[in-house]
Amino acid sequence: MQQPYSSDLTASQWQGIENLICVKRKSIWPLQRIVEAIFYLTKNGIIWRDLPEGFPPWQTVYWYFRKWSKNDTWVLMANELTMLHRVKVDKKPLPTVALIDSQSVKNSATATEHIGFDGGKRIKGRKRFMMVDTLGHLLWTDLRAANVADGKAGVLFWEQAEHLNRLLDDLLLMYADSTFEVILRIN
Repeated sequence: MQQPYSSDLTASQWQGIENLICVKRKSIWPLQRIVEAIFYLTKNGIIWRDLPEGFPPWQTVYWYFRKWSKNDTWVLMANELTMLHRVKVDKKPLPTVALIDSQSVKNSATATEHIGFDGGKRIKGRKRFMMVDTLGHLLWTDLRAANVADGKAGVLFWEQAEHLNRLLDDLLLMYADSTFEVILRIN
């Protein structure tokens, strides 16, 4: 009997995402256990090689994680779960209002791309942009050098997000703080 983890899925949770995963390759490991291993890794912040016994080998889990990252399976899952939750709390499936903001963070020793100096916050590193709906669901995220102005980056962020995320199709209003000097026009 395998040890239960807080990242394990219930039968109904697995049923909700099982059909969103497209796999042509037959595995000796159940897909649910592979997904649970990925959730365990991301929740606990461990390294791949430290995956506990009872999960598939870390190489198998990593292979599926990379495959699903490249083919946007994770985005599809996040979008479907967002829409299901919005309907569950009596909201329209697609949000009409969103919020955007950025945060400058210090650079890590291994990061070599998207690095700049945010003079206002005196931070050398990166700037992460996040867009959420009114319930706090993450709709889009992006990473830029810290020296990029919010207004300029906000426009680039929006242009990228609106074409790649179907959750933004019904968006009518976006809230942003005053550092986003450029007005983002929504269709």
